[in-house]
Amino acid sequence: MTNLTITANDADQTLINYLKKVFKTLPLSKIYRLFRTKKIRVNNKTTTYFKYRLQENDLVVIYESNLVVKYKPEKITKEAPIELFYEDDNFLIVNKDHNIVVHQPYGSCLDNMVKYYGFSPFMYYFNFIT
Repeated sequence: MTNLTITANDADQTLINYLKKVFKTLPLSKIYRLFRTKKIRVNNKTTTYFKYRLQENDLVVIYESNLVVKYKPEKITKEAPIELFYEDDNFLIVNKDHNIVVHQPYGSCLDNMVKYYGFSPFMYYFNFIT
């Protein structure tokens, strides 16, 4: 049994698209089989409607024992400080340490640090060697 809670980032998408994102290595035919065999429940109600629009805090339960979750969303926290060199309305220049990952679908990375900081989606990264 796999329990998945829908976050704000995953809300307002169809159930099938969410499951494809969460179970990246699972073939689409097996995901459809989960619907056909009624092994998927949303908020304690069995569903076979794969175009169901997910809402924040929905609970998706899958009654299958051998599924591997490949996507684990993580909340962005304040614990990852960034060192700013320059900031205006169009640019944010930060000091990226050598051990920080820039892009990652989940976990701590520079993208999430800048998103938590509240900058616009146009981000440029520079590595300064001192």
